[in-house]
Amino acid sequence: MSNNFQTRRNFRIAEVLHVIAGNYELLGNSEKFFFNNIADIETGDADSLVFITAGVDGVLSRLRETKSNIVVVEKTGEDLSEWSEKKILLVTDRPRTNFSKIANYVLNISNNNISQNRIHPTALIDPDAIIGKNVSIGPYSVIGKVIIGDGTQIGPYVHINDETVLGKNVVIQTGCVIGSVAYSEILNEPGSCRVSFPQLGGVVIEDFVSIGPMTCIQRGALKNTLIKQNSSIDTFVQIAHNVEVGQNVTIIGHSHVGGSVKLGDGVYIGQSSTIDNVGSIGSDAFLGIGSVVIRPVERNSKVFGNPATRITSPKITK
Repeated sequence: MSNNFQTRRNFRIAEVLHVIAGNYELLGNSEKFFFNNIADIETGDADSLVFITAGVDGVLSRLRETKSNIVVVEKTGEDLSEWSEKKILLVTDRPRTNFSKIANYVLNISNNNISQNRIHPTALIDPDAIIGKNVSIGPYSVIGKVIIGDGTQIGPYVHINDETVLGKNVVIQTGCVIGSVAYSEILNEPGSCRVSFPQLGGVVIEDFVSIGPMTCIQRGALKNTLIKQNSSIDTFVQIAHNVEVGQNVTIIGHSHVGGSVKLGDGVYIGQSSTIDNVGSIGSDAFLGIGSVVIRPVERNSKVFGNPATRITSPKITK
């Protein structure tokens, strides 16, 4: 079995430069070569797109190993002029990020009919649903009265309830439930008789959000649950009602975010963490594995433990 992932057509490097993040330098004749598959440096052939990070031996030693003519290379300050005569080098301080952006872009083009949606015949879709271009919906998924943006991919056995809005290029993997009704019984007032608070809001998921398998995102009560753009939510995660997830947030598997919590931009939540209804987690906060958060977390701080407390060492990096 080949580990090279075919792109179904030839791509020139100039066609994909618009997806690159940050600064980069392009070395070599950009029209000399093309690529038609994605691979690593060990299995790639001359027509593969590969990437190289410096490692312990630097970039030059690894360039000698690869047959590929188009290479995403980590910027290290090494002299690459010799190799720019032989290959096309995309030199960047974000080699993994930019390799991933290019790969995702070209594979998305290859796997979708550009002018057609790929909707499995077993999917059940509300006739009032609004579905954009190049959307894929997997087998046995149930789609309510929702709005789905261009390029969004929905896996099999996904249930998306009414009043949900998905932006562009959202990825929702197998078995997710979006827009379910949260537990909302009123328990702290006399004579409530287990009355449930109405859950009338919806779910809004912005562009380029990724949601892993078997995750549940609950609808809001009187306002929407909101997941902002470029955030990534892993497997078996629960997002409760009225939660607001900022941009570029990462939530690792088996974590729970309690109702009405606001996560700032750039927050990282380690696996199996639990966040009580604490109000807010400040931007760029880091929650270590298994954190049990029972009070607000300040921006740029690192917490860990049960209950989670602020730490200064050992140093934890994202």
